[in-house]
Amino acid sequence: MSGARCRACTAEVREGAKFCGACGHPTARERGEKRRRNLHGDRELVRAGLVLALGFLGALAACFVGAESEGLQALTEVGVLTVCLAVLGGSESLQALRSLGSLGAYGLALAIAFVGLVVSYSYVRILNAVLHSAAQPETLQPGLLAQLFWIAIVPGLLEELLCRGALFTAAQTLAFGKGTIVITATVFAFLHGLNGLWLLELPHRFVLGLLLGWLRARSGSVWPCVTAHMLHNGIVVAFLPE
Repeated sequence: MSGARCRACTAEVREGAKFCGACGHPTARERGEKRRRNLHGDRELVRAGLVLALGFLGALAACFVGAESEGLQALTEVGVLTVCLAVLGGSESLQALRSLGSLGAYGLALAIAFVGLVVSYSYVRILNAVLHSAAQPETLQPGLLAQLFWIAIVPGLLEELLCRGALFTAAQTLAFGKGTIVITATVFAFLHGLNGLWLLELPHRFVLGLLLGWLRARSGSVWPCVTAHMLHNGIVVAFLPE
């Protein structure tokens, strides 16, 4: 019984072959698989773009509601993170969560927390001096433990799972190398940069996002980034009060 024939040269093609042995033309089976791969790739691109759009819009929403309540901001971030992970689907988006990273990555996390703190503190001090910002009215502040929980622990966890977890995974589908770091740093900046000084706060938040993105790319894990973020915010709360 004769086998299938090549469309290009009509030579008989061995069953299961991907290419014609005579002329190298792809078989019908290989062409079908290629179409399925292309369709899968297109779907992945659309899914990644949707996740980034949802992440960016969610970051803006979380920032605005955060002006009212830290708890409401945390709930918004949980919702955005859940939706982004659901759209990504599969276990690929969780790879960076399963890996704890090397011990050296946590040493880098400590260094990044310190460098980011110097950049942020210096930038805000310069802005305040240039703009002659009026002193904010004193308000009753919660206790230190409550501040650490709402300003260091919760944001450090949720924002890194979102920015260096779900969004980083999505950005890797659309960009290469440094592009992924820049995209997620931009979302991270808008997640923080609409506070008292509004858009003027974006630059130093963006720099911190670049540092955390570099750490994520180098370590392959989101947990060193969580550590650096928590340390950065915790030092601000404990040693650099308003």
